[in-house]
Amino acid sequence: MTIRCLIVLGLVSIFLSIFSFWLCWYLYMPNVLQMEYMRYIPVEEEQKGTAWSMAKDADHRVITDYGIDITDFDFNENFLVISTGRPLKSIVYRRISKFLWPYSVYKGIATFKDQLNDNQIYLYRTEKISCHYDDLFSFTALIEKVASE
Repeated sequence: MTIRCLIVLGLVSIFLSIFSFWLCWYLYMPNVLQMEYMRYIPVEEEQKGTAWSMAKDADHRVITDYGIDITDFDFNENFLVISTGRPLKSIVYRRISKFLWPYSVYKGIATFKDQLNDNQIYLYRTEKISCHYDDLFSFTALIEKVASE
């Protein structure tokens, strides 16, 4: 091999190293979903305080089951996050999570505030980034409870 080939191979390996470092950083870096608190809604049922859901349209099951009035909400610009029992501090997602499970949306990990208000549901306006609840079993149990009543 000539010196020129060794220099080209060295530059290519440096470029690939930098690109793979950037790609890992981009995919695994935690991203915080921007949320704006809207209001809370009192409900009769006791809430566990560990479930949340993202509504992408007015036909979302939690909205219809609880009869939440969202006439002032525009789903063309934002999504609606519904938290049951506890206010949310944040929802964090990683870009790689979209490719690691079969739903083609990000897996959101919520952090809740400490206060538990058994009979309240909290509403948040978020940017249009689709995240799903990462503990589907708990939220499915909540939906079944609401549906059975």
